[in-house]
Amino acid sequence: MKGRRRGIGPFLRFMETKGFYLVLAVCVITVGAAGYVIFGRGTPAGNVVDREEVMQEEELEVDDPKLEEIPDKPTAEVPDAEPEKETQTEPEQPDTQVNKPVSVPKVVYAKPVDGKVIREFSGDTLVKDDTMGDWRTHNGTDFACAKDAKAVAFAAGTVTEVKEQGLYGLCVTVDHGNGLQSMLAGLATCKVKVGAKVTCGQEIGTCAGNLEAESAQESHVHLEVTQAGKYIDPMRLIGK
Repeated sequence: MKGRRRGIGPFLRFMETKGFYLVLAVCVITVGAAGYVIFGRGTPAGNVVDREEVMQEEELEVDDPKLEEIPDKPTAEVPDAEPEKETQTEPEQPDTQVNKPVSVPKVVYAKPVDGKVIREFSGDTLVKDDTMGDWRTHNGTDFACAKDAKAVAFAAGTVTEVKEQGLYGLCVTVDHGNGLQSMLAGLATCKVKVGAKVTCGQEIGTCAGNLEAESAQESHVHLEVTQAGKYIDPMRLIGK
């Protein structure tokens, strides 16, 4: 018993002198531990707060000088754009190719030789044929010419036939278009071929000097002209 009391005595003396500080230190440690648990490691269940939300709210409360409202600068007035000027368009020119009258070349006709007319076209009228000694129609016009005289085309056209036709000798037929044709009889030579294009007054051959079908007359050539297959007077066209 004496041994125990000896051990307790120094403890009691220590507590009497320095026990207050020991108790104070224990209290401070306890308070610190409790604060750490509360604020450092989280909040009690039932009052859980999202730390990110708290931090976002704290960040929003901080005044950021960069976020200060910038006063609106006066906007420079932009002058109104000038109204677009109306573009004056030139009036459309009339189509001259359509409205311009088409010029039709004038058709000309020529006597086959330079000689005079010695027997006229009779049409449907019967006339005395001195060579045959009868009355008949004369379907063409006879022009006096010398032997080997130049004979020319009655009008422009295409040669369709060159051949001997009995008593009428060498004959040349030319198609002038629009149903008009001519046949020149009593030639000695021919200078054109079938299919050749000829112009009015172009030389097509030479005169024979004699025409057996009309041998009672002086030397001449015989010109016949038809329109749509019907005989017409050549001088009606040549005289125009």
